[in-house]
Amino acid sequence: MNKFAATALLAAFLPFGVHAADTDAQPDNAPRIDYGAVDANNLAGGFLPDPKVLYRNQPDHLFCWVASNLPDLALEADVVETFESPKKAVFADAHSSVDGKTHRIDSRIKVIREAGKSPVVQKCWRMEASDPAGEYRWQVQVNGVSYPQQTFEFKSW
Repeated sequence: MNKFAATALLAAFLPFGVHAADTDAQPDNAPRIDYGAVDANNLAGGFLPDPKVLYRNQPDHLFCWVASNLPDLALEADVVETFESPKKAVFADAHSSVDGKTHRIDSRIKVIREAGKSPVVQKCWRMEASDPAGEYRWQVQVNGVSYPQQTFEFKSW
């Protein structure tokens, strides 16, 4: 997969009141991550109704995540993303396994701060037409806070 990552510019306006991840009841200040599919033409609309599915014929739909309530956020956050693709794929700027199915991306992402809100770290990925269809597993770690592995699906229709 030749992935295109868009950080703060695309995701800065993404509200995160809808959650694709299954979450247990946690305190309001516990670190949390919200993720799912969004329409790049309407980021203010938030996550799409079926947030765990992306379609090849909808290239304007992105896979985005938002981490909030993180401890000790500086101006930038150290982020480690790990993707497992259903078949061999190519990811931009990734360290990939020999079989081409596991991809690790290490990056520093600007922390987004808005008055009266908890600082957040956000990132979006665009799936390419050449990416293999199927179920992807994804996990993220932000400044040492590791979130459980999640899944999303990329469908060819």
